[in-house]
Amino acid sequence: MANKTKIYERAMELADHGKPPSIKLAAVLHHMQQHEPELFKAFIENSGVSRRKVFYLGEVGKCLAPLGLPSSRLEAIGWSKIQVIAKHLTPRNAEKFLRLAEQNTTHSLAAQMRDGNPMPDARCVMLRLSPQNYRKFEDAVLQNGGSKVGRGLRDKEKALMKIIGKFAKSA
Repeated sequence: MANKTKIYERAMELADHGKPPSIKLAAVLHHMQQHEPELFKAFIENSGVSRRKVFYLGEVGKCLAPLGLPSSRLEAIGWSKIQVIAKHLTPRNAEKFLRLAEQNTTHSLAAQMRDGNPMPDARCVMLRLSPQNYRKFEDAVLQNGGSKVGRGLRDKEKALMKIIGKFAKSA
């Protein structure tokens, strides 16, 4: 029983709300989820961490557990990058993906994991559209090469540039 208490206390200690989630917390939550479900449930109820985030952390811990990677290296890479690569890691490719994470920004890493096309000098444009205008935007993107993914759109940048190309004067 004392060991169970230590595991729960460790999880609560690692759930410091002033810091990003840690690899160690993900590992502890995975352990609790697999071996101490009553503690896992108590953590969800008492930690102040959202239920969704707790399950997500446990899933990342599950992806990392069989690999035996040094937590110091994972912590040095950072939580943002680890969550991008975690579901892709296997014993055969872990070193490759860890090096990739160490050598790239989170944005570039996510692009490479998604489609292999990071754009280092890319600019970001945010649109605030009414529901009616968003439907028009979505239709235009879909008609010009974009696709729906869940509630979002994929390849909207390519579709938007195709639309702009139809109207822009040649330089």
